[in-house]
Amino acid sequence: MRPGRDLYGYHPTYYYDRAYSRWLPVSRKAVSPDGAHYAFTDRPLINPPGPLTRATVHVVAVKTGVDSAFDGGDWTAPYVVLDYAAEGIYLITDYGVYVGLWLMDPTTGAVSRVANLLNIQGSAGSNIFWVGTHNPNDPHPVTASAPNQLERLSLIDGSRAVWFYRPGSSVHFVSQDASGDPIVIVSGANWSELRLLLGPGIDRSIWADGDRVPVISDPISDSHGTWFGSTAGIFLYSAANGVQKVSNQPGYPANGCV
Repeated sequence: MRPGRDLYGYHPTYYYDRAYSRWLPVSRKAVSPDGAHYAFTDRPLINPPGPLTRATVHVVAVKTGVDSAFDGGDWTAPYVVLDYAAEGIYLITDYGVYVGLWLMDPTTGAVSRVANLLNIQGSAGSNIFWVGTHNPNDPHPVTASAPNQLERLSLIDGSRAVWFYRPGSSVHFVSQDASGDPIVIVSGANWSELRLLLGPGIDRSIWADGDRVPVISDPISDSHGTWFGSTAGIFLYSAANGVQKVSNQPGYPANGCV
C-alpha cells in the first residue's frame, strides 16, 4: 500500500491537518492525535526476483517531512495502518503468520502483537476494536466464512461481545458517529443498507436504498453528524434528519466542519 489510498484501496485519500495547516496523503486514521505525524505502509508493487523483500512502515513528521522507516513485515503479508493512537500505531494484516492486531512504537519501530484475530475492521479508540466474525448458526450464509456479525473487543479486559448479527448477510464496519456508536454496512445478493448500532442487539437503519447505496469510505463525524463521501456525491447523517445528500460533487471528507 502506498500513501494516498484508504484501507481498502478504493480511492485516493487525503486529510487536512488543521494543527499544521497541511494536506496529508493519508486518511484521518493514519494521523497521530496531535497531528504531528502520519504513517503509511509501502512495499514494491511487483515482487522482484530473488528472495522476498520486506515492506516498510513510514512515520513522517508533518512539520519537517522527516521520514522514519521501519520494518513493515514480509512482502507477502505487509502491515496496514489501522489507527494512529496515543499509545502507538495499530497495524493489521490478514495473511501468513502475521495474522492479528499489532502495536508499533512510532519512535523505535518496535512491534508487538496484541491480539491474534482475523478481520479486525476498525478502532473505536481507548483500546476498543470492532471485529467481523462469522456465526456458524446462520442458515443461509453469504459464504462459508463471510462476517455476518460485528463484535466489540476490549483490550483492557480481553472481553468480546456481539454487537450486531444479521443471518444471510455480509456485515462490515464503516465508521462511528459523534457518540462513538458504530455504523455498519449490511448487504446481501441484491440489497444493502447502513445501520447504526446503539448497543449490543440495539440498532436502526439509517440508509436503505436497495442495491444503490454508493461506495463510501473514510466517513468523518463532527458536531453536524457523520459525513460520507462517494463518487455519487456527499452525504450527511444526523440523528435529527437521517441521511441527506448535501452535494452532487463527488468527494470524500478530509476533516470535520467547524
